[in-house]
Amino acid sequence: MTRPPAGATPASFETNQFQSDRDEPVREGNGTSPTQRKLGRNVLPIQTLERPGRGTFRNGSILMDQLVVFACTPDDREALAPLLAEHLGITRTDAAIQARLAPGVVRGEYSPQQAAAAAAMIQRLGLQARVIPGPDVPVLHPQERVHHLRWPEGGLLVLDSLGIHAETIPWDHLDLVSVGLVVPVAAKSAAARSTTVLATGRQHLTEESTATNPPQLELLLICRAPFRVLRLEAPHLNYEFLGTRGASGSAGNFRLMVADILAQAPHVYRTPATRAWLRGDPAASYRYDSAGELERTTQLHLLIHRQAHGSGDKEGNRCVP
Repeated sequence: MTRPPAGATPASFETNQFQSDRDEPVREGNGTSPTQRKLGRNVLPIQTLERPGRGTFRNGSILMDQLVVFACTPDDREALAPLLAEHLGITRTDAAIQARLAPGVVRGEYSPQQAAAAAAMIQRLGLQARVIPGPDVPVLHPQERVHHLRWPEGGLLVLDSLGIHAETIPWDHLDLVSVGLVVPVAAKSAAARSTTVLATGRQHLTEESTATNPPQLELLLICRAPFRVLRLEAPHLNYEFLGTRGASGSAGNFRLMVADILAQAPHVYRTPATRAWLRGDPAASYRYDSAGELERTTQLHLLIHRQAHGSGDKEGNRCVP
């Protein structure tokens, strides 16, 4: 099975995900790229989202912007890196790191002039980029790890470690679901360590093999009013609410649970990787090399979802600890 290149968005972007419901005019770049050839003429125009006092001082601080690259292939990153370095004023090393993480939000906040210049040059490559006010970019931290849920008609019930009801989240407060098969960080375990000693005269050579944990299904559930992020890991969940419907393994129970939650909240936006997982597509279409990659992709699709529907969270874009 062929995997997507490392750092690429696991699920392919549908063209209509980048188009606003308002049918904004399309501006084409002067050049072409693999992404542009794949998506054809349907690229987003460069757009700076206005807010009162953009780029002016208020309360002693300047309001800064962030740059978002919405689509990028590995072949595009080599050309993207020097543009980021030139127009954002970052080092070549930092620019190369940022390019490898594309698509997604470019780390750091920049003046409106810097961000707009970088977006314009990126657009000329045939890529899709937007300048978004820093406060409008959601931050998916801190995340609340949840291990026990129930999902009756009244809302999503969160239980504590003792199985006692802690809170109920109304169904209409659920905003986005992002499922991924995440590869955990490799860790050396004393129990799993295999050591071989080779004796050659006075020299002793030791070889150690590192045991890697298998990929696990994870879910990031974005809620609004207030903005918060719940993190669910399939192997560490209590599925007692499934009753006799429960499957023999965590993967099967996880699928039943997510399907039940989506049935109660059909309005919730599902990321492309989530839809691929629900369809039973190959694992490569929803596999992530790390939890950080899942988080970055979720952040990107939350922005796409909000831009497409002209929505935002009135309670802000920062999680409350």
